[in-house]
Amino acid sequence: MQNDDKPAPRFFPQGNNHAAQQRDTGEIKIFVPARFDDYGLKPTVFRVYCHIARRDGNDGAWPAIANIARVCRIHPQTVRKALKFLTAHGFLTRTPRRGQTTLYRLTPPSAWQPPDTR
Repeated sequence: MQNDDKPAPRFFPQGNNHAAQQRDTGEIKIFVPARFDDYGLKPTVFRVYCHIARRDGNDGAWPAIANIARVCRIHPQTVRKALKFLTAHGFLTRTPRRGQTTLYRLTPPSAWQPPDTR
């Protein structure tokens, strides 16, 4: 798990990570596609997405539910619901790992499910 006071060490703007870019200065810029607004996400879901986006590097992100909850200042069950929503709508992929925390990866907007327009 990466230190929350330091930026994630590696992002790959040319690769499949659309949400984060790293400048030559080492400063991280998070980019959120405009299409994201069409989903009407709850603030807690957006916060969890941003938490994962900040940590997603070449190997994905693998924060524990308890750590996400602590850093985002939300209940662990709210984190679980947010992750379930994000994976169900294609914002993240989820890879369970036996004996370890789950691996999450951001997906490109082309993989997202269409927003519910009801």
